[in-house]
Amino acid sequence: VAVIRDSKIVWAGVYRQPSAPASDTDTVYQAASISKGVTGALAQRLARSNKLQLDVPVDACLRPWSLPAGQQSPGHPVTLRNLLNHTAGVTVSGFPGYPPSQAIPADLQVIKGEPPSLTPAVAIQTIPGAAYAYSGGGYTIAQVAMQQCLHTPFAELMRQQVLQPLGMRRSTFAQPLPAAEMNRARGHYVDGSEVEGGAFVYPELAAAGLWTTASDLARFAIGIQRSWKTGTDFLSANEARELLTPALNNYAQGLFVVGDGEHKRFMHSGGNTGFKSTYAMYLDSGNGVVVMTDGDNGSYLGGEIVKAVASAYGWPDFK
Repeated sequence: VAVIRDSKIVWAGVYRQPSAPASDTDTVYQAASISKGVTGALAQRLARSNKLQLDVPVDACLRPWSLPAGQQSPGHPVTLRNLLNHTAGVTVSGFPGYPPSQAIPADLQVIKGEPPSLTPAVAIQTIPGAAYAYSGGGYTIAQVAMQQCLHTPFAELMRQQVLQPLGMRRSTFAQPLPAAEMNRARGHYVDGSEVEGGAFVYPELAAAGLWTTASDLARFAIGIQRSWKTGTDFLSANEARELLTPALNNYAQGLFVVGDGEHKRFMHSGGNTGFKSTYAMYLDSGNGVVVMTDGDNGSYLGGEIVKAVASAYGWPDFK
């Protein structure tokens, strides 16, 4: 758990059963779909330097591969922005992960649904811009587009553009996590048994690939909030507002954004096999909380902790 007040981490702590392996605030967890907001920030950073564009057809960044024929058209193209806000009409909501003993598909194999991918091919099922449909498949297309346009592996782009600038020193998009990284949480099923190998592998980095700590995620939330409020070297105030402008279903570029005034906040939750996490960050006050857990029951625990923090610190929501 990490708690944020006035745009600063005021405390972080670790809670575990006495029989559980030793862990501390530097222990890394899988962030799962919380990765999407970090991906949105990466896209905004790359767009500011004109290294890619958010509102043009994404096909140019995918060559020599191209999107399969679907409901897209010249008037309603698939763009990075509608991929990131889940309005591109793309299928495949999420991913099961791969036990480390199994063959791991490349990101393009995941999109094409080719073996050893466990998910079907991604399709453009509805007219881009017409509807909201949560799509990890869309984020995987965005992943391929960004790394092909920049000629740089996605995990390295993240290190250079987001993790390093925000001081997220215990975070990485390396999948699988290097064997030398011993200080990592090991995921657990609902019955308490350990996930095979401690964690599944997610080649869908943009959608679900981040390994991080609660404190590092708090640094990310603070970086976005400070940029929104006054502008920073990371993002200008206008760029942060663009990142946090929701499209349909209150979803912006990888973040849910809700409320007005003192209630205005961004948030996301994440669930990979054996890991469940959540965070919330208020834009005006700079107050927030991050909860990361190493068990499939963790979403229930995380919700209770968020409510407890809200009560203890007098937040206007989560009563």
